[in-house]
Order: sequence, then structure tokens, then C-alpha cells
Amino acid sequence: MDVSPNQGSVQSNIPERCTFQSHVVLMKGITWSRDSHGLFDYESRHLTKKTMKTNAQVQIFRKQNELSMLNLGMPLPQMTAPEQEIKPLMNIINTNDTFYLESVS
Repeated sequence: MDVSPNQGSVQSNIPERCTFQSHVVLMKGITWSRDSHGLFDYESRHLTKKTMKTNAQVQIFRKQNELSMLNLGMPLPQMTAPEQEIKPLMNIINTNDTFYLESVS
């Protein structure tokens, strides 16, 4: 341990554990219309921006142009109309005190 003479406090070189009890994952997502063949449309004026945060393992999914999340392991909501497709995008998990983005495919 290092003692800083200027601050009089004890500092540790041990990295802080990153768990959902001590940290929150903050995300910013942007979606756009599906008619761009999956590529980002830099000229689109119809972007949907969303900021989300979580302190649990979650799955992020897209429903039309909206991003949403559910606790990992929960079933995705059922849609009544076929044009309202729900597409799982990624999971946010914590393994060995490290946060990861995990592909759902």
C-alpha cells in the first residue's frame, strides 16, 4: 500500500471489484429505420436515441425502432402483429468481476 503524504490517506494498488452491487452500466443506443440494409444511415433524420442503465445482467433487444431490456433469463414479450418483430441484440453479463457484452447469436 502507498501512503500519500499530501493527502494523509492510504491508497491501495488492488483494483476495485466491478460488480452489479458496486457499479451501474450506462448505455447509449441509437436505432434507425430498417430500410438501410443493416448499415448505419448517416443521412437519416429519423434516429431514435435512448440512454439506459442497469445494475443486473440483462438482454437488450430491439422492438421496431425502440431499444428495451429485460433481466437475463426472462422471456421476450410476444408481439401480436408480425411486423412488430423483436430482435435480441446482446447480453450484458458480469463474470469474474468484469462486465462483458455477449452476442446472442
